[in-house]
Amino acid sequence: MKGLKGIVCLILALLMGLGCLFGCNDGNGSDSGDVNGGDNGAANGEPAEEYKIIFAEGDEYGNEAKQAAKLQSGIKEKYGVELEMSGDYLESGAQYDGESREILVGHTGYSQSKSASERVTRMDHLITRDGNKIVLIGGTADVLEDCVDYFLENCLVVKDGNLIINVLEDHMEEYVYEHEETTVKISSLNLRWALKATDNNQSIREPRVYNFMKTKMPDSLGVQECEEFWRVRLQATIGKLGYVAVQEKIYSEGGSYAFKNYIWYNSNTTKLVEGGRIWLSETPDKPSQGFGATNYISAGWAILENKETGAQYVHVNTHLFVGDAAIRTKEYEVLSAKIKEFTDKGYKVFVTGDFNTSTASDIYKGMTTDMFDARYSAAITTQMGTYTAYSKEGVDIPVSSYKTGDFVFHNDDENVCAEKFEVYDKWDGGYMSDHNALLVEFTFYKR
Repeated sequence: MKGLKGIVCLILALLMGLGCLFGCNDGNGSDSGDVNGGDNGAANGEPAEEYKIIFAEGDEYGNEAKQAAKLQSGIKEKYGVELEMSGDYLESGAQYDGESREILVGHTGYSQSKSASERVTRMDHLITRDGNKIVLIGGTADVLEDCVDYFLENCLVVKDGNLIINVLEDHMEEYVYEHEETTVKISSLNLRWALKATDNNQSIREPRVYNFMKTKMPDSLGVQECEEFWRVRLQATIGKLGYVAVQEKIYSEGGSYAFKNYIWYNSNTTKLVEGGRIWLSETPDKPSQGFGATNYISAGWAILENKETGAQYVHVNTHLFVGDAAIRTKEYEVLSAKIKEFTDKGYKVFVTGDFNTSTASDIYKGMTTDMFDARYSAAITTQMGTYTAYSKEGVDIPVSSYKTGDFVFHNDDENVCAEKFEVYDKWDGGYMSDHNALLVEFTFYKR
């Protein structure tokens, strides 16, 4: 009996400990008066009308302002109370209001938001009270939306006709990540074809590409339009940095140089597990022009392993036909089937390339049905286009004229996090190609 009592006490203690994990008092009790905000327990906070909503302006962390607006409209729709809301922009020399009661939504410039952001990883969200500020923060704008939903359901109480904000202690949703934390940088660049040094200013652009790679040192790079001349030049330059081409050169039966979509991996940080290529045609295993394309359209692939953590990922790199959209659609179907082989095996898959298509196309819609465009999933991103139409040195091309047809896609948005998406048009003062270089930093997380 004594042992049984001990077990019962232990269970009760565990239950009490679990109750302490919920920061907005979402227990089973009910206070006297009207409680309309769900099972919220006692209302010991302050009147909601005393608070103002502050959101992070700018798009560095995605559209966090949208989540602040959702919070404001959610409170109004459910309780009939409309809180004042404004951005965190400050004029030069101004300071944030330290006295007023405010709900800080997202990565605002307030010190309270910055302190809270240090406590969350990419997939976590946190509700915390810091003095007269209540902070709602998530690793991304999407996770912040979950935080706002939780706040609306569990942190508001109607008592004696008054709406009360009821944040008694922290509420943290900590995500359990699948992998040990591993950071990789993946890059993509259409080199623009060159059969010799004088073609398309190749000799001028080559040092820029080399210095970009030397500075950024991505773990893997997918290149397009890499003719044999370019492949040899890359081997002579970035090869000195430790980069190794996954694929060997290959010719068609007719003697044409067929494969141009190489993947180069950084042998200092990464090792090759397995690699290969397919042809986006009716005969994927044979060098071939398919579906009416006048070029050999292909995709290179590599299973790569981070030397430090052992985490593996798949890099797929391609360049779709520049002509008929119907031909590109057929090519995409072959590419998609290959990607599915890797995703079905549980790999983290990254796809780079020049897709010769816009975000309005069926191909893009298909890619983003099962994968994510890193430009939009990244915590920090840019809207710079990827195609400049560069052809002559000394001619500055307006950034506003850039178009976008190059992408980096990834699967598994929960365990693969795009931290930063960057686009580089120039290096050392000049263009690297008629396409811009893409560089994405990804993290595989495990707490």
